[in-house]
Amino acid sequence: MARRLNTMVGAVVLAAAGSFLPAAAQAQDEDFGGLPEGEGRETVFYTCTACHSTGIITQQGMSRDRWDKLLVWMVEKQGMPELAPEDRDVVLDYLAEHFPEDRGGTMAGGTGGMGMGMGGGGMMGAAPPPMPSD
Repeated sequence: MARRLNTMVGAVVLAAAGSFLPAAAQAQDEDFGGLPEGEGRETVFYTCTACHSTGIITQQGMSRDRWDKLLVWMVEKQGMPELAPEDRDVVLDYLAEHFPEDRGGTMAGGTGGMGMGMGGGGMMGAAPPPMPSD
């Protein structure tokens, strides 16, 4: 109960503080945290930033299959709510197009980076998902 009250109080404080944010911080929110323009950007932004910052997304480079495995891991191990099939497709299409394996992100050939730069959700400090060998 106390945790829920703290969460609600924190949300009210953050909402009130939002009206006093400098224009640059508000502009960053308007441009979806630096995610590139494209179909699905808004869905990815709101889905992913419920648990972590966009920085954890933008530092990655993975195939669609690996992005899919990461979503499975987040649902099974981190408590992420299951996405509706149509939203899952939008998210995976966007991530595979804008953050593909050949861009050289930290997870493209391994499993680094998942514990770094987290915004404060269930994934903070968690071990990264095991990635299959190619």
